[in-house]
Amino acid sequence: MAEIDLKRSGDLNFAFDDPNRSEVLYTVGVLGSLLPRDDFGHVAAFLSLFPVPDGLDLSGPLRVIAFEPELAPYLYASQGHSVLKDVPAGAPDGALVVELADGTRWAFGWEAKMFTRVIVADMRNTEVTYRVILKVFAETHLAHGPVFVYLVPRGLAVWLRSKGFHGPFVLWEDVHSAFSAVLGADDYWLKRLQAACDVWPRVTSHWKAGPNAQGGRLGREIVRDWQRGWTRFRWMGCAGGLSGMKRLVATGLWQEQAFEVRYDTAPPTATTARNWFPIANFITALRESGVEVLDPTEP
Repeated sequence: MAEIDLKRSGDLNFAFDDPNRSEVLYTVGVLGSLLPRDDFGHVAAFLSLFPVPDGLDLSGPLRVIAFEPELAPYLYASQGHSVLKDVPAGAPDGALVVELADGTRWAFGWEAKMFTRVIVADMRNTEVTYRVILKVFAETHLAHGPVFVYLVPRGLAVWLRSKGFHGPFVLWEDVHSAFSAVLGADDYWLKRLQAACDVWPRVTSHWKAGPNAQGGRLGREIVRDWQRGWTRFRWMGCAGGLSGMKRLVATGLWQEQAFEVRYDTAPPTATTARNWFPIANFITALRESGVEVLDPTEP
């Protein structure tokens, strides 16, 4: 067994705490645990937070027909290529279908945000795609809808509204309150959720999109887009430019790192343009480091 280089590990400024986790922790971990509890006995408490259409009454008995805490795996074949070639933005995080007492079915879906850096333009661009995918999910289960929301902490909802983006939102704090009322605040996943909401203002206090940004992507999302042949974004930014990127690739932390991206074919022109480079150069750096990245034409 190889010895661990403790000095290098310390240089990574990395810790196994929740702010270093993507939203999957909350959609698959928190909701994946809370919603099925007691045979989905408390799903009404969750759905009561949604802005439902006029005339939709969720106060009666609800039977869960389908629950998917993570929709993304449905969109990719075994090699990781998209099976929906005309849907470039990926999938919303989760969805469920419930059947009402009168036999009608309704689909609900959500996209979750927590600590990953958010860029408003990117959220606007992806919402249409999310709704299309959720419509397919609803039709698959013979359901009306979908009713779609963004699951966000309260501070993020305030920030997004100040930027002209108005959701619709369901707050993580309200999810915590709804389930605490029936499960108790000492539930393991509710304590994880409460801790995340408590530290959110401190962890995200540095957020500020640069003048060149036209979107945002995690490193793994950039690779995913490349492998399925989606080339809408051409440029990406990283502190230190391509050299800084190569250092990040060497740490292995690039997958969950959020990067600003651009779709203009011309290179950035602001003073920070030295931090930008073509996404193709990022793919080359990954391959040179030993990471397998397939081209869209490869099996």
